[in-house]
Amino acid sequence: MDVSLLISRGGEPIEIQLALAEAADAHGLYGTWYGQHLRYDSATLATMAGHRTESLVIGSGVIPAYPRHPVTLATQALTIDIATDHRFRLGVGPSHRRTIEGIYGLEYRSPARYLEEYLTVLRQLIHDRESDFEGEYFSVHAKLDQPEAESDIPIFTGSLGPRALEVSGRLADGNLTYLAGPRTIAEHVIPRLADGAAAAGRELPRVAAAVPVMVTSDLRAAGAALEGYMDFHTSIDVYRAVIERERVESPAELAIVGDAETVRAGIDRFREVGVVEFTAAIFGTTEDKLRTIEVLGTID
Repeated sequence: MDVSLLISRGGEPIEIQLALAEAADAHGLYGTWYGQHLRYDSATLATMAGHRTESLVIGSGVIPAYPRHPVTLATQALTIDIATDHRFRLGVGPSHRRTIEGIYGLEYRSPARYLEEYLTVLRQLIHDRESDFEGEYFSVHAKLDQPEAESDIPIFTGSLGPRALEVSGRLADGNLTYLAGPRTIAEHVIPRLADGAAAAGRELPRVAAAVPVMVTSDLRAAGAALEGYMDFHTSIDVYRAVIERERVESPAELAIVGDAETVRAGIDRFREVGVVEFTAAIFGTTEDKLRTIEVLGTID
């Protein structure tokens, strides 16, 4: 199982976020994702990290689809891929009503249908360099010109809703979940992705599961840091559904926190249910994160 990082919501300066990617590269981790929030642009951070690392697979995850037209995002992704020696992968998703309507002021209507059209156009542009598409949400007639680009940039979605997962199974190369525990992955995520993939005659997309992780002996301090880190998630429907499926009281219970052996055992539970890429959403102080990265580098 590959092990990656999600560098997200920490609030550190850019230099520290890039140093974390360098540490991941030095310790032999597979990849890193930069989360998209209102602090920094994830695609730009991924590009910068690509220039500071040698073998790390870098990704932006997950860019909200509604505010960014697929032509714009495809052009950006192809440019980043060229600039980073073809180590880039693109994460995109419908996001949440609270974000799209509350922050961007856009209508959040039929997110699964919107995602289906978005991915259709995005795949055409990235893999074929052109799209001639007419749909409910998009009318796209574009031909891109990046002769240095490669055509196999993986497109991941950040989907947890049942219809969005089915769409992802049909059209995406992978799915990056956040907060979904082993039960949710095994009973909800993989079956929905598999249904979509089977309907399209495709193999199951790559399943990458991200949950908060910290290697520490100070469980009290970790718990305090975790509560603040995860307050947001109790207000989002799909995360509340995860909490219910996992049969826990708080999203903080879904984190993997403790000594090195505890963290390894927690990650193994994801391996057992078919996750091929475990993604540690590291949190806490920079020292906490670097210590966690060191242990993650010892996991096969």
